[in-house]
Amino acid sequence: MTGARRADGRERRRWCAWLLPMLCLAFSSTADAAELAEFPSSLTIISGFAAGGGDERGGVSGRGAAARLQPQPGYDQTARLFARHIGQFLPGKPSVSLRFMPGAGSIRAAAHLAREAARDGSVLGVVASAALLAPLIGEHDPGYRLHSFAFVGGRSPDEYVCVIDGQAGAETLDDLKSRELAFGTSAPGRRQHTHVLLLKQLTDAPIRIVSGYKDNNEILLAMRRGEISGVCGMSLETYKAGLPGWMASGRLKPVLRLSPDWLETLRAVPRAQDLAREQGADANLIAALDFFAQEGAMAWALTAPAAISPDRLKILRAAFEAMQMDKTYLREAQRRNLDVDTVSTARIEAGAAMLAQTPGAALDLIRHLNAAP
Repeated sequence: MTGARRADGRERRRWCAWLLPMLCLAFSSTADAAELAEFPSSLTIISGFAAGGGDERGGVSGRGAAARLQPQPGYDQTARLFARHIGQFLPGKPSVSLRFMPGAGSIRAAAHLAREAARDGSVLGVVASAALLAPLIGEHDPGYRLHSFAFVGGRSPDEYVCVIDGQAGAETLDDLKSRELAFGTSAPGRRQHTHVLLLKQLTDAPIRIVSGYKDNNEILLAMRRGEISGVCGMSLETYKAGLPGWMASGRLKPVLRLSPDWLETLRAVPRAQDLAREQGADANLIAALDFFAQEGAMAWALTAPAAISPDRLKILRAAFEAMQMDKTYLREAQRRNLDVDTVSTARIEAGAAMLAQTPGAALDLIRHLNAAP
């Protein structure tokens, strides 16, 4: 190596020393340096929901994977958060714009990302985890597969929790078995509905399901009004935003969670999978519960087409890691009530591999549960 090239290398290392070590690795070879030099000058992040978070119909009707999704401002806000901050950690600080592509609970956006979007890292996406899983559990072939996507990083995992209002006179799973409580849902096929059915199956509790609510916001509003006493299938982030102060005050009582084994935010709350194993439940039910739990690892992920080059993907991942530690980014996330607890690409990919290996009989059970009234 010539002295000029060594000096150039030292300069590059000094320039990136303020960033994460992962970013510095992008400069470690001639090939990587070329990737940096050729990085796109502008990026587009596709949001799978309309501005404000919802589908263009204000919700998705029908059954299947698309029906499990409802308007969630979190998707809009997450896409905006990424778009505002990730550019400053990428080579050349490219401009980043948002493109809203609602349709079928973000399946339309996922299909575009998988089949039509540029493969050079200039087009990324924020789509619902259920849309990524549509090839496995949807009633119709969406035209892509789970392996059609590469994961840049996850803002935070979702730990799906069944909760009850402590003022309803119940606080534990055992309490649920001794009295009838009303749980609110939207419709069959929605996550909250499916998870309530799982709660009933695991506990034999006399739960009364009240369906017909438009979305998560309406369900939580009904809980504040006292119309219902319980909810399933939402994340802690959603509960905190929709029921301000309830979690901190102890009024909201988590009684069951569906989460990967590595996520222990609510360690004292029973996991559905563990409860099913203790009961000697059918292997397909346990596999279905594991499926629902692993889905949470993909929540709030930034994705790219799978055909992106490894070097370009490495640059994007390093930028995402740096963004997730940036103080300005963290302040904005906190202001918007968005949790930041980085999910590594290793965890996301391991979860995706596990999901892809789910037995066919378990996938059939999931489709049955999603269609159940």
